Amino acid sequence: MAAPNGSSLPEDILNEIFQAVTPSDTISARLVGHLALLRLAHVCRPWRTVAQNNPKLWRKLYLGDPHPDYEVSVSKQVRVATARVQHWLDRCGSQGLSLALRTSSAEVATKVFDDIVADNLPRFRSLDIAGLPIMPVQAVRSHTPLPLLESLAISGKPPSWSPAYPSYVYEGWKGLAASPALRKVHLGSFGRAMFTLPSTIPWGQLTHVSLTQIINAEVFFFQLADACKQVQNLTVRVALIPGHILPSATPFTFPNLQQLDISFALATDIAFFDLLDMPSIQSFALRTGNQVYQLWGCLRESSPSRDRLFAQLRNISTLIIESYPWQDGTTHTAFMQLLYNCNKIDTFALSCPSDNYNPLIRELTACRSISDDPFLPNLRSFTLCLRREGCVDVGGLARRLSPLDLARMVHARTSSSAPTAPCKIQVHFDDNPYAPGSFQKLLEETYVEFIGAPFPQFVLKEGGGHCHDELENLHLWTVSGHLGGGNLHI
Repeated sequence: MAAPNGSSLPEDILNEIFQAVTPSDTISARLVGHLALLRLAHVCRPWRTVAQNNPKLWRKLYLGDPHPDYEVSVSKQVRVATARVQHWLDRCGSQGLSLALRTSSAEVATKVFDDIVADNLPRFRSLDIAGLPIMPVQAVRSHTPLPLLESLAISGKPPSWSPAYPSYVYEGWKGLAASPALRKVHLGSFGRAMFTLPSTIPWGQLTHVSLTQIINAEVFFFQLADACKQVQNLTVRVALIPGHILPSATPFTFPNLQQLDISFALATDIAFFDLLDMPSIQSFALRTGNQVYQLWGCLRESSPSRDRLFAQLRNISTLIIESYPWQDGTTHTAFMQLLYNCNKIDTFALSCPSDNYNPLIRELTACRSISDDPFLPNLRSFTLCLRREGCVDVGGLARRLSPLDLARMVHARTSSSAPTAPCKIQVHFDDNPYAPGSFQKLLEETYVEFIGAPFPQFVLKEGGGHCHDELENLHLWTVSGHLGGGNLHI
């Protein structure tokens, strides 16, 4: 940084500047980039004038929880948050405000939404509201068009008496249908199931759709697939009733779909994918619950349904598997068949409890498939999440995940002489405080002893965390619409 005359600023002035941009408030606990620029207004009057008269600095606002070390009353949180939103709205000008209201308090979220957000809906370019209960949204009665709105993300807590996702939640919000710029929509946990799509949302123009509520096959095919012809990124949770007949023999096409993140609850049938045509698919995430066993059995053996699915996934670059449980026989064989088919992937993440991860690790070490072709030659990122069910202690973990096998795989996939592309390997323990440090030490000793080279420290990092949260970093779609990169570590 230089002064106007070209000379450098003294160190004490620089220190004062950086102290000035350090946040001191506790209501907005998370610092985001634009706040640092705005706090430069505290340095001197000319800088204050520039900051206050530049609408570009007031386009984004994040409101989170107070710092955990401080107790702040609900009324004060609401008062400060409401005043802050109004201040940002006054200064952002015609560009519109992107608001992330991410408080964990449903009471705070409700009051802020009712007091300031609901009355200024046309002023927002992006709305990301987490923890908002169903009632404030259901109470919106607005026909006002929303010309600036590009992104809408709402997820919250349903009332205890709600058995399902009410179809009328957004019916009063007529202005949503007049949102020509709206492209991204996330609807979250308002209820236990969604039996119909909200009619006020312009589904036909959306490119990013995320529905983390359970929907049934009829809603998926007859409503979602029929309406969302422009969708490129889709996150959806589907429930099939066991023995239920799928709706049609004619495939439903998503012509522009590039990224699909699909979760199955209750049950599923490989025939589900017979009805799904994805000619542009590039990234695929498959998540199955503890009641979904038959899918892996269907993927194990060749069949017209499996072969059709594999043909659609043959050229994908990203594969994410989150499954419970990983049965050593059926599931592992089916899983490896899927990997052999998707041999062009460069990003692969696996989260699944297992009694034996070693066969997979050895396959990755060999770098050769069953036909002796290079196995995953383009793999540049491999993430393994060890679920708590399979990580009781270090000794038990070492039997499930051999340090020697893992050391050999790390060497085979990261050394300069590897026949495949250098790969970033990450292993994460799911909420287990006992294993990470001891297992890393055991792995380092094994690597040095058997490989005869210093352990590549950049591959594994010590630390805890939550597997589910970390997989979300690798989620195919977020509200910002980019493909995330996981930060899973040991």
